[in-house]
Amino acid sequence: ADANPETGLCSFWMPLGLPVISVLKADHARKVLNASSHRKPIKLIAKHMDAFLGPKALVTLVGDEWKVHRRLITHAFKYAHLKAMTSDINSVSTELIESLKVGIHGNINSGINVVDIMKKATLDVIGLTSFNHNFKCCSTNDVPEMASAFRYLLSENSRRSFENPLSPLSY
Repeated sequence: ADANPETGLCSFWMPLGLPVISVLKADHARKVLNASSHRKPIKLIAKHMDAFLGPKALVTLVGDEWKVHRRLITHAFKYAHLKAMTSDINSVSTELIESLKVGIHGNINSGINVVDIMKKATLDVIGLTSFNHNFKCCSTNDVPEMASAFRYLLSENSRRSFENPLSPLSY
């Protein structure tokens, strides 16, 4: 990988000799995401992403389709909509804090896995704000079924798309 902190760009090679340029600064990411002409799918990865998310998933769209959907979802992130979600986010935050106080996720002095805890909190927030359902991921140290399913799907997608895209087991 070749990174330049001044320009905020990083270049590297994907498997099969596919060159990639990655942006490292928020301003550049905004420009790339707003200008769909910079986003081109990598066929092998797109095949696996389509199998994982479906052929019309928002994160895989490019060109005019991306522009239309980007305009549509922008409304979901307006202040009024985000403000309406604060009570659900607060509820999950309170539940998470209480579970940390009683040591559900481990002892703070002996170490806890913050990344896993935040993933669980994210699932709970998505559940409440999008589906009006609390998956209760934060309130247990066990891995709830929903969290386990997401973990499996994400690891499978990563394995198929990036770690071993040419394996017959990836299709």
